[in-house]
Amino acid sequence: MDRRFPSLSRFKKRASPHASSVDVPSANDGYRDPRRDGTGGKRQFSQPMNTLVPLRTYKKKKKNGEVKAIGDERKEGKKEKTSENQNEKQNEKEIGKDEKDDIFQSDSDSQLIDLSLLSSSPTRDRGKELDEIAILIQDSEAVEDGKKGSIGADVTNMSNRTSSPNLTIEQEFGSFPSLMQSLQRKVVECSAEIAERFRDYGIPQPVTSKRELAVRVRRHLHVARTVLNERKGSMYYDSAKKISNQSRHDTMTSKEKSEIEWSIFYGGYYGVKRQLFIGNIIGSQLHDELRASAAVCREVSYWTINGFASFVLANEVILSMIMEDFKCDRKKAQNIARETVDYGKAITDTKEITDDMDVGELLHDEAREFMKGIKQSEGRQ
Repeated sequence: MDRRFPSLSRFKKRASPHASSVDVPSANDGYRDPRRDGTGGKRQFSQPMNTLVPLRTYKKKKKNGEVKAIGDERKEGKKEKTSENQNEKQNEKEIGKDEKDDIFQSDSDSQLIDLSLLSSSPTRDRGKELDEIAILIQDSEAVEDGKKGSIGADVTNMSNRTSSPNLTIEQEFGSFPSLMQSLQRKVVECSAEIAERFRDYGIPQPVTSKRELAVRVRRHLHVARTVLNERKGSMYYDSAKKISNQSRHDTMTSKEKSEIEWSIFYGGYYGVKRQLFIGNIIGSQLHDELRASAAVCREVSYWTINGFASFVLANEVILSMIMEDFKCDRKKAQNIARETVDYGKAITDTKEITDDMDVGELLHDEAREFMKGIKQSEGRQ
């Protein structure tokens, strides 16, 4: 038995020779023994029992405190190192950003076209964005021949401006919107000379209303459907098919885009601006047919839906409209389209086309009915 604790029995006079030297306190004297149930007497100790701590526990607590102190010191050291590394990385980023800004600083006129301008969504009218693209194309025509010295003082002044950064093929031809800025690198004769050259050609005045042009395009949509179903068409389809057959890739790469002679895909005197708008209409009206053809037709999948609609199907529709303008056959229309490319770039693309269409007019039939139902439900509310 532990000598520090007396017997737990009721306090009585002991019969041992040493019983007279034992101090037996009264029942209400001293501190309560923590091992008792609270019903017995109390014993007087030198200090309360709840202050007694075994030596083993004290050593363990002391050791834990030392370990914790060492761990705190290590954590503080790691935090200091981490903060120093973060400061160094931040300084490197700021330096790198400044250098990049210096390298790629250029005139705002030489920036690439925003990739979002040619969204593939059928619910969005991209006519305004396509107009801006065509204007940028026209403005960028004089760059290449200015280097060759084949133009006048105006182009010389343009070449003296801050030059754009050296763009890689991937940056310049990575998508059709950025491609459109690079399509017209050759400067044709000035607009006055072009107009004089084609004065007796009988070219009609450019269409200046998007709604009017859309009505004409819808009359000839069956031509685009025939090309998709029969997989044959005019010189535009044959050229697109030849290019796709020469490639080993599933879709046109940036390098392949840079090697194509894009002038053979211009829609004659209708110009690039209206050609892109026609491609937008075709992509919206024949959205389902184009997606189905892309799964089985090599030409559509290689050129992508937007590219095939803008550079192949749009030109097939333009040929039908040329036949309507000149009252000629398809072969004659192909010759006219080939001969009047300069007129389209220098004359037609400088004429504005009014955006007089309502939102949703370019949607295909199913989407149009869906939008009509939404408007009706909003009207009831």
